[in-house]
Amino acid sequence: MEHIRIPYAAQLTNGAGIELLLAERPGSTDQYLLGSFASATFDDNYANPHAPTSIVLPSDAAHAAGLVTGTFLPAYEQAVHERLLAAVEAAHGRLKELHATWTAIQHSGRYSDGTRLDPATLGHTQQQYLEEGSVEWRRLRPHAAALLSRVRPVAGAEDSASLDRLHQLLHPDVAEPSWPAAPSSPPALQPCTAEILRRWRTGAPALLRQAHATRPVGPASTVRPALPAAGAAAPALPGDRVGRTPRGR
Repeated sequence: MEHIRIPYAAQLTNGAGIELLLAERPGSTDQYLLGSFASATFDDNYANPHAPTSIVLPSDAAHAAGLVTGTFLPAYEQAVHERLLAAVEAAHGRLKELHATWTAIQHSGRYSDGTRLDPATLGHTQQQYLEEGSVEWRRLRPHAAALLSRVRPVAGAEDSASLDRLHQLLHPDVAEPSWPAAPSSPPALQPCTAEILRRWRTGAPALLRQAHATRPVGPASTVRPALPAAGAAAPALPGDRVGRTPRGR
């Protein structure tokens, strides 16, 4: 689309967050290109390293559907999971570094260069810490909520309890979380406090541990036809906007 004009294309969606783009392959009369739109929590999507590679679909419907369900959608799920995981890990690391810096200043009463802080300056520094932490929290929260909706505890009650507490932190208006949690955007941000950041630092390792443990399985090594033999009812591709029923994986 960047280099060649695409005269016709169709947006495919399953109504649960997956959005694909189907276009005629330039220079071909019987092949199509299938690519993906970014996950809703991201807006910096150009040339992202986690984006799944688009694929060429043949004109044969059974073969095309098999490639979509056996190759492209598993790659798409992997890409979304890995991108969310990378974003949450990076933001969590920045919050940990910020907290470590503030804790060292608080305990020593000095900046890293040895400059002593008076009580007024120390209070101002604490406010700066909260402001910087709030910026990171605003970036982190939608990604953390999306990642949390994709994991199921697999390592015992300790992680289950931690994930429940994280769900309450990310979704304070939801009384009882379910697993897997329904994918949804977190409500409007409440003012960030040191307690919120402490609760995140405490629960984040469980989320990251489970997100690593529950990585989606990648594309199948062999692709089976996803459509039945002629004469049987044909299932749809992953949901679209031309009257076909969304099909689950």
